Amino acid sequence: MNRVPWYALALATLVVLVCADRGASQAPKDEDIAAAIKKGVVYLKSLQQADGTWAHGNTDGATALAGWTLLECGVDPQDKSVQKAAAAFRKFVPNINLVYSMSLGIFFLDLLGDEADIPIIEMLATRLMTAQNGFGGWDYTVPQLTQEEGEFLQEHLKNVKPGKFNPQLPKDRKIRTPNQVTPVFQKRVLAYLQGAAPKREGGHGDNSNTQFAMMALWVAKRYGITPERNLLLTEYRFRSIQYDTGGWGYNFAKTAYDPENSDTGPSLAMSSAGLLGIALGHACDPQRAKLDLGKDRQVIAAFSSIASTIGNPVGDPAKVPSLKKLGRTYYALWSLERMAVVYGLEKHKIGTKDWFGWGAELLLANQELNGAWDGKYAQGGCDTCFALLFLRRANVAVDLTDKVKAKPVKVQENPRLVIPDLPNIVSKDENPKIKPKETPKKNSSDAQQLAEQLANATTTKVDSVLNKFKEAKGSSFTEALAETIPSLKGEVKTKSRAALTERLVPLPSNTLTTYLKSEHTELRRAAALAIGVRKSKAHITELINRLEDSEALVSNAAHRALVQITGQDFGPEDDATSAERTTAAKAWRTWQKSK
Repeated sequence: MNRVPWYALALATLVVLVCADRGASQAPKDEDIAAAIKKGVVYLKSLQQADGTWAHGNTDGATALAGWTLLECGVDPQDKSVQKAAAAFRKFVPNINLVYSMSLGIFFLDLLGDEADIPIIEMLATRLMTAQNGFGGWDYTVPQLTQEEGEFLQEHLKNVKPGKFNPQLPKDRKIRTPNQVTPVFQKRVLAYLQGAAPKREGGHGDNSNTQFAMMALWVAKRYGITPERNLLLTEYRFRSIQYDTGGWGYNFAKTAYDPENSDTGPSLAMSSAGLLGIALGHACDPQRAKLDLGKDRQVIAAFSSIASTIGNPVGDPAKVPSLKKLGRTYYALWSLERMAVVYGLEKHKIGTKDWFGWGAELLLANQELNGAWDGKYAQGGCDTCFALLFLRRANVAVDLTDKVKAKPVKVQENPRLVIPDLPNIVSKDENPKIKPKETPKKNSSDAQQLAEQLANATTTKVDSVLNKFKEAKGSSFTEALAETIPSLKGEVKTKSRAALTERLVPLPSNTLTTYLKSEHTELRRAAALAIGVRKSKAHITELINRLEDSEALVSNAAHRALVQITGQDFGPEDDATSAERTTAAKAWRTWQKSK
């Protein structure tokens, strides 16, 4: 059994109730929070492109996230920025196949409330339903549209006339029934519900994609979609993979925290996702929905883990930690927020911790002068969206909150624990016996400086900078290199890609698997090529899955690696269409089964 280091350091525990006292004297004032939100909205709008999108590696998802955030911040649905975002997202719909993007699209269009988007929500939701694996999770991509679905959708988008808004909040709208679902999408749902459960083969999926998909399916219940089987299976997934310490990690398999790999061990974001997964399954079971979820042992353990992770507001801006570009803190805070509001904790503590006051203080102290929040996911304004959603205490599942009865929750707090998505908030001094391996004191800032040198390097100096990348230790250098490559050109870009692949070749197998699922295109590409160089047969299944990657660069790299490892070649060609890549992936899977 894996145990994170802090567990062995546990002192006498304090049993407390979730209480209503927010410690208002320490927490930021409401007017200061409102001012920060207003400033953030102005910045977010300023990032919108002329075509209505927000520039990002996954532009469809970033655009949906930004549009949804603006609505949550009180921007009128008929505001020019929101309407341009909606129009831009609709153009992506026929080719969209990423779980993140599809889930965010459901959140956005649901809150927008335009009746013209109902068939789009149905399409996104039914494809998410059928993409769940037998382990109750989701990976990055979903099945393609059938020909009939594609033809219907093209015709709908051609003739639709947006602008008929339902002014009611989602929880107050009249719920649509399964019989009202568009017939072409009913076929997919009925085939899924009448068929056997998904087979437990292939990948396990990850808990990040899974939390987006499961929340989107709950929202889709308002439109006649029936995802109860999916959500009960997801609950079983999370109940099966909870760490002994109460939290959850990014991967299906439980792994000890490794500072070299930010996706190991339990994290605040994924622990929040685990609690959401349990709440969703609980609400889908009519018998259990009557019970107090706050008395559930696994729920108590999870809240205890989170209470041991987060802090309280300090009341002094000078003492608030600087987040800068370290970690995935803004995403973690948003994950905490959306879990807390579902459990009805908008104005309550978790144990002795004022979760909202603590997070709001961090956000206000780290907002840039231009209104932005600039972290690991700053591109396309994503970090700014996460911060705004936290400050607004946005709740995409208000109807789920009504079904979750979880107060009071008994919480057992332990000493602060070190987790990967809050590395710069929890001081190592608080856990003196934990000794992370090979983590330079200024690793992330050094990596950022080196990335800037590479971005400005001339052809004659690029080799010198890349050699420094090759010699540097720590995942922050790997990620900094990957994040810089898209902005490079010509020979510098080619050499940088080769250096990234070379850097990945000697890494542990589980780290390569993580990078193969990274949100960064360049990391996924490099991981696939590195696996090919190593001729690692253990990664064949994941490489086949990457053949259907939304980015041709990754698909082509996966194809090349498969050929290197197996000596076989079932395609696809480098310029293959999405449908041709799916056909090639099926051919590879058929070959794999025959072996």
